[in-house]
Amino acid sequence: MKQYMDRMRHVRENGIYKDDRTGTGTLSVFGHQMRIDLNDLTEEHRDLFSELVRTVKELRQSLANLEEEDRLLSEENTDVGDRIDKALPIWKQTWLTFVA
Repeated sequence: MKQYMDRMRHVRENGIYKDDRTGTGTLSVFGHQMRIDLNDLTEEHRDLFSELVRTVKELRQSLANLEEEDRLLSEENTDVGDRIDKALPIWKQTWLTFVA
């Protein structure tokens, strides 16, 4: 944790402000890296990491499902409104899964 806090202090004191499209902006320092001994991670950190990995896998699968659904809808000769009506429940479920 000390290494992380030292890094954040360095960015705050020496970072260069960069604008972004949201208007929030960021402070950045080029080329810094952190090395973390995975043996030092607590069980809570490992749980968080495994949850992030699981979420990324689910998002990849959802994207694959959406691409397949889009392909199937494209093969049908339906108008755009029908395609949106069919895809909307899939998007809704995807985002509800992601947010939950």
